[in-house]
Amino acid sequence: ILVITLFILLVIRQLVKQRRPRGFPPGPTPLPMIGNILSLATEPHAMYNMYNSL
Repeated sequence: ILVITLFILLVIRQLVKQRRPRGFPPGPTPLPMIGNILSLATEPHAMYNMYNSL
């Protein structure tokens, strides 16, 4: 029961911590505990080349 309670408290803490202040533009929705790690490119050099042309 203690482990489940701690896990729930950690998830709630992360959700509260991830709120954006008013006026911030929308961004990707992070997942609890892992954030936006899944949004990172698997080939960063391709992303750098794309932004290099700007």
